[in-house]
Amino acid sequence: VSLSGAPLAADDPQFQGTIFVIRNITDRKRAERRIRYLARYDALTKIPNRMQFQHMLQQAIARARRTERGIVMLYLDMDRFKEVNDAHGHETGDAALRMVATTLARAARSLDFVGRWGGEEFVVLLANVTDFNLPLVADRARRLVEHSELPLADGFLKVTVSIGATLVRKGEEIADILKRADGLMYEAKSAGRNRVVVRL
Repeated sequence: VSLSGAPLAADDPQFQGTIFVIRNITDRKRAERRIRYLARYDALTKIPNRMQFQHMLQQAIARARRTERGIVMLYLDMDRFKEVNDAHGHETGDAALRMVATTLARAARSLDFVGRWGGEEFVVLLANVTDFNLPLVADRARRLVEHSELPLADGFLKVTVSIGATLVRKGEEIADILKRADGLMYEAKSAGRNRVVVRL
């Protein structure tokens, strides 16, 4: 509720007081929460959107400077997504996007962060990952998507992703991290898709 009050003036001091107005603002508060949610989360996949991911990446970089712990960024792009839309329709394409988002989010640890960058592109921040286990961690994400299945009327749809994986370096800008990871993802595409390219 919203409560507002105003003094009530009267000639007789015994009758002076305050007028209170109480309003039910439940609907307004629900709308405000909905707007805040839509500003940070992707409406289709229900995972954080680009703006929220950039915010989380900035926080992760600051944390890494303080703790000296490694942070990894994965940049994923669904392979041949246009062919999925053309062959099965956009509704199935949307379901495939949700499947990939769910697969990545369920596999994430509490310290990790999964977001939708846009279109058929996803981004993942992984905490406490070293240059030694980065290839294994990135390939695990690829394999999880590869082995996921979307049930269709006539069978199952399987999709794959190409991944660019890199360590976040101290002091570098967000734009530089994204550019490097995006470039590595395109190298994975050029090498045949459904693979990971890692650069520290």
